[in-house]
Amino acid sequence: MLVAAARHVEPDLTPNDAAKRIAANAGAYQRVRDALEGKMRTAGQDENALQICLARLDELRDAWARFADRLTANGGDFAYANEEAVRRLLQAPFERQPNMDPEREWFVAARSMRDTEPVSLMKLRSPDGSPFMTANAK
Repeated sequence: MLVAAARHVEPDLTPNDAAKRIAANAGAYQRVRDALEGKMRTAGQDENALQICLARLDELRDAWARFADRLTANGGDFAYANEEAVRRLLQAPFERQPNMDPEREWFVAARSMRDTEPVSLMKLRSPDGSPFMTANAK
């Protein structure tokens, strides 16, 4: 979610080779963080859940920035995709490397709905965070 949202809110982070620029785009990260916090508050999440979620989001951003810094420090490439596994942020579920940093597991991203459907729990909500009522709901 973080990667997609950051790429959406900041055009500078959209191109494939822009993965290395997350540390230079603190404003984009803050917009994503603020939006997530607002949605959680609207949904009535308690303060503890909110703080745990935001702390995890901070961990993800920090790990992303570390990967980018480490891989580009000597002029290396770092992209979202379409590079060898060690030089890309997003990892394919079945192409993970056994010797890769364990934090890289945080960025495994399925590429199609066939990959995500079996594990996606959808809790439909109205814009105010309340349960979404369908015509068949009783």
